Amino acid sequence: MSAPTYLVARRAFERNGTPCCTQHGDDTGSRVPLRLFASRAAAVACAAELARAARRTMNPFHLCDGAVPEGAQAAIPALALPLTCPDTNWYEEWSAWWDTIQEALSEEQRTSVWAVFGPTYPFEVQEVPFE
Repeated sequence: MSAPTYLVARRAFERNGTPCCTQHGDDTGSRVPLRLFASRAAAVACAAELARAARRTMNPFHLCDGAVPEGAQAAIPALALPLTCPDTNWYEEWSAWWDTIQEALSEEQRTSVWAVFGPTYPFEVQEVPFE
């Protein structure tokens, strides 16, 4: 009988800093395993801590698969940030916007933008059987 364990992983990145994608921009599913836990709660806590650290330096829009999710396109402009958001869904424009604005953001504003993508993004917790 196998017991579940919980793996914290992050998306794999290309040399240029973008996530591994197919030639059409789709996620390849490539992940880098980081830590294994006996409890889901411990794994989620680890993923959240790793995400908090990564968010200080990462551009969230580098992680988008070609287009910024519709939910983010609607939620981020509502945060009243110091520079108008792009009016397109292309991640390249949002990425350049982030590079321009990130130094002017407060920690609270930065956290609010990242929160749109989820609490542990770009890390994830996967259930893995252990025998």
